[in-house]
Amino acid sequence: MGLTAPAARYHAGNTGVDDVESEANSSGVGIAVLGPLEVNGAGGELRRRDRVVLAVLAMQVGQTVSPDQLADALWSELPPASWNKVIQGCISRMRRLLGRTAIETTDHGYRLILPTEEIDARRFERMVVRTRELLTLGEPERAGHVIAEAL
Repeated sequence: MGLTAPAARYHAGNTGVDDVESEANSSGVGIAVLGPLEVNGAGGELRRRDRVVLAVLAMQVGQTVSPDQLADALWSELPPASWNKVIQGCISRMRRLLGRTAIETTDHGYRLILPTEEIDARRFERMVVRTRELLTLGEPERAGHVIAEAL
């Protein structure tokens, strides 16, 4: 994409991004990415850019996502000159919505810190694995119940 290296333009501890004043707590917040992206259990609405950034973070929950990756998801090859500030704004709004501790800032980007069960795609994957285990154990009725719940 031709962007500058993250260390040259991004530093953990930036005010405005890392110091969001929020009473919101991410416990009990659910993120639905199967179908239209939704945030359950949190008040407020997400802008289009916020939704894209959250979807990228949710699909890599627990892993650091670089600002470059987020810019690629938002603009592909043509990010605006202010792209890093736009991403910081998205992160700040999501922290207000999800809770201050839901998104961690690292030296290399951002990491969504939510229990796996709070993201519908991860919950679905876990239930499919459990269904296969039950079928292997010869328990098709229980497997049917688990996959029906997953769907």
